[in-house]
Amino acid sequence: MFYRAESDSLFSTPSENRSLSIRCIILGLLILTCGGLLLGSRIGKQSLWLDESLTVGPALAATDLGDLIPRVRQVDSQPPASHFVIYMLRSFVPINEFYLRLPSLIFVEVGLVFLFFLVNLLWGERIALVTLVLAQFSPFLCHYAAESRNYGLWFLLIVTSFHCMLAWLRCLASQESKGYWLWASLWGLANGMGLWVQIFHCFEILGQAIMCLVLLVSLPGVRSRAGSKSSFLLAQAIAGLLFLPWVMILLSETGAGKIGVGWTRQFSLVSAAYCLFAFFFGFSLGPNLPQLHL
Repeated sequence: MFYRAESDSLFSTPSENRSLSIRCIILGLLILTCGGLLLGSRIGKQSLWLDESLTVGPALAATDLGDLIPRVRQVDSQPPASHFVIYMLRSFVPINEFYLRLPSLIFVEVGLVFLFFLVNLLWGERIALVTLVLAQFSPFLCHYAAESRNYGLWFLLIVTSFHCMLAWLRCLASQESKGYWLWASLWGLANGMGLWVQIFHCFEILGQAIMCLVLLVSLPGVRSRAGSKSSFLLAQAIAGLLFLPWVMILLSETGAGKIGVGWTRQFSLVSAAYCLFAFFFGFSLGPNLPQLHL
């Protein structure tokens, strides 16, 4: 789908699909404007709910950056990047539902712009516009764009990391370009930042790595390119090194009150598949969700 053997070029697209027409740009801006206005008119209408308070509470209560991390660890299971955003903004905006949720909305809208350009690069203007409409008005994405949590920023970093991965692959496939070292570094940076936002970004990194390894093995022209394997490893190393400080914080903590949310459930064969998914919940076997909701 992405590979044309006759040109020996990875992710080849017709030349007319590599740049956006004025008409397509205008339509994209209209879609983004309509979606942003619709969401923006609603984000301050409801009070913060429990999960939002896990992000907002530590950010507003922290006296300084040194106080922020222990406060996050007392109530949340996620790294503190999204808490840090609110912590930095609290001195510049009014403290109410609208402004506390506004960063998530902005992150999602910027992520949609990146998604638009990414899809256009792969499949052209028409599919890019369809994708933008479906994403902008997706109830699922709109829900998280209107919450003061980490998912808006995570969405932006997922799209950004995929952009960097694609650019890295295209540079490897081009015999003239030497930019793959730069894009590998940016790819690792985006994934490292993603881990600081949502620890489940490790699954995004795993999926990207599998995809790239399959391409490196199956496409001889890319596999044989000097620097393909080393630049791939560089990207993974940068992501891991960026996240290492948080890993050290987790490993250095002791005591039941310093390991995140303390929900537990009885182990069973039924819950075995859920254990990996819920491992980060205080290093327990995860929450018993029906009891938690009750």
